[in-house]
Amino acid sequence: MILPSFALVPAEQVQEALKIETAAYPPDEAGTQETFAYRQSVAPSLFLGVYDQSDNKEKKLIGFICSTLSKSESLAHESMTTHEPEGKTICIHSVCVDPEHQRQKIGSALLKEYIRQWTDGPYDGISLIAHEELIKFYVAAGFKLIGKSEVVHGSKPWFELRYSLHSRIPDTVTQRRILEVLREQSNQSELPRPGKKLASYFQGGASELSDEQGLNKLRLYCPRIPCRSVILLEKSATLGKRSSIMIDNPHNLPPLDLLPHLPTPPEPISAWKIGPPANPMIFENIGFSKTLPVDGPRDDPPGGSRLVKLLTCAECDLGPLGWVEEGSGGTTYWLVINRVGYM
Repeated sequence: MILPSFALVPAEQVQEALKIETAAYPPDEAGTQETFAYRQSVAPSLFLGVYDQSDNKEKKLIGFICSTLSKSESLAHESMTTHEPEGKTICIHSVCVDPEHQRQKIGSALLKEYIRQWTDGPYDGISLIAHEELIKFYVAAGFKLIGKSEVVHGSKPWFELRYSLHSRIPDTVTQRRILEVLREQSNQSELPRPGKKLASYFQGGASELSDEQGLNKLRLYCPRIPCRSVILLEKSATLGKRSSIMIDNPHNLPPLDLLPHLPTPPEPISAWKIGPPANPMIFENIGFSKTLPVDGPRDDPPGGSRLVKLLTCAECDLGPLGWVEEGSGGTTYWLVINRVGYM
């Protein structure tokens, strides 16, 4: 089973991304080593990869989205070949999944994660061009068809699509919620929106998320954009490595675009550790499941399966974000590093 996770594609993996592109696109449409290296060097935060963690070895790049910025909403040949750092439109050049892993909804999950990371961020929208047979795919993800593009690249015509990154108020909302949204826009229009960034956003990895003592530098939030409730304050948990456990129901997996699937035990994962001992009052907001048996190596004492309670957002019930277990030293809470938001 594919266990996808998301992370920015580093310079040393550009060649791997190019191999995926050349396998998925015809020769007259595929990018080159030069264009891929350029995009990664000038806009590394816009080059997102999807990785397969199901292999017992290191994770493997199986797809990516790469983009640059443009000052214009409408795509032209120049905006597809240059990067304008002051631009407000993200120009997607490739949404690509290795042919061996296509038709498994990995492309949809990758696109949703890409949109999620930039929603209500510093940019106005996302623009791209696609062939006619892919219009339905992008419209299903929320893109609006603009019309036939003037860009000529390869032998087939292209169509331009655009996605607005500004939040829309739903048609059916209560008057109270409308007032809340208007108040947020007037009072916090210059403030960053909390909980929007997952661990994959931070190129420095653990060094950006934890201090010299290993404590969390940033607040931890629910990663669901409409919720974004504070879960844990700064300097409340220690970052550590431990073996994965099976906290996801294989018959009802959590939404991949919000909660990346965990690797098969005993593969290692990074998680925030609270305790032992620990008091649940340390959390600003947390929900608990009933006690459940799970499979996976036990850290304390080592070996075997054990009983745990799953951790969820108490506001919107998204989860599991982690788990809580009893050991010889008392209660320990674990929050998976890429299942919470940061700000």
